[in-house]
Amino acid sequence: MNPDNTDPQEQDQRLPEFGQYASDQQQSPKAPSDDVPPQYGQRVPEYIPQRTSQSTPQYAQQASAPSTLPQIPPQYDASGNAFGQEPPLYSPWYGIGFGKAIQRFFAKYAIFSGRASRGEVWWMVLFSVIVTTVVLSPLRLISPSVNTWAGYAWELALFIPWLAVGVRRLHDANLSGWWIVLPTLLTHAASIGLDVFVTGRLQNLLEYVAANGTIVGYPGDTQSLIALVLILVCMTAVGGILWIIFMCLNSNASGARFDKPTSEAVGRRQLH
Repeated sequence: MNPDNTDPQEQDQRLPEFGQYASDQQQSPKAPSDDVPPQYGQRVPEYIPQRTSQSTPQYAQQASAPSTLPQIPPQYDASGNAFGQEPPLYSPWYGIGFGKAIQRFFAKYAIFSGRASRGEVWWMVLFSVIVTTVVLSPLRLISPSVNTWAGYAWELALFIPWLAVGVRRLHDANLSGWWIVLPTLLTHAASIGLDVFVTGRLQNLLEYVAANGTIVGYPGDTQSLIALVLILVCMTAVGGILWIIFMCLNSNASGARFDKPTSEAVGRRQLH
């Protein structure tokens, strides 16, 4: 007999009260419904989302970048010249090669305005050594006089361009081109002094020693000759060292104040 006058099925479906055991009869699982809240003592059905082909990217994931080649901007040197391109004549060419340096040296034969890089100087030094060794030195075997005059002609032909490239190299270091006068004056004055005052007297002394086997009894003034030789050699050494120091100076971007267009540089040809 049921004291509550309720149907047994309805009694089984009631929620268990606190302090009472739930019914041992298991209810069949029902599909989840949005209108019916979950009952106490029952698991909430899990919702597994379905994956679609057009799912949005999850957070903390980086979208794939388009496969394009990187665009590298052009690189420029301190003078604003693009690497790999020939700069104008009034501008220095950093990283110049051997052939271009020789060509540029003679193209700017008497241009004192503008600047020159270290490569424009030292590649020409190498070229001069090659010409002296390969061309001028063998002439000594043919005739010493021919070798001497050929050497004079070579030095005279390169005097102006050497002076010009020295001025431009000083400009590249942001120095006045007039500084090149000091080493040039020392070396050339010493060279002229050796040719005029020493060569003849020294040759006579060597011939006397070769004939007599001793310097004793030589009629000339050997002390003054030796002193003059030492003075001229020191002048040559000091001038050469100064020239090397000037030609090895680091470039200074402020030297751009000496840059001028080629036409103006050719027209004026001034030392600064």
